[in-house]
Amino acid sequence: MSSNLLRELEQLGHVLLNKFVAGGIIAKLPSTWRNFATTLKHKRQKIFIQDLLVGLDVEKKAHAKDAPPRAPEG
Repeated sequence: MSSNLLRELEQLGHVLLNKFVAGGIIAKLPSTWRNFATTLKHKRQKIFIQDLLVGLDVEKKAHAKDAPPRAPEG
């Protein structure tokens, strides 16, 4: 879900549930993040957006660490 759309809805007085926003973010993750997304979907506790963002940052760093080095361009 676009952050612009989220801001527009909030300005109109609509409040979106954490579960809905978190679910939208999880659904938009790339296929290489499938295991991480599946783990998040199976959690029984509430997912707060701030916690999700921290988890995404950690996972992003792990993916970057595991990725093969890129060849220099040119």
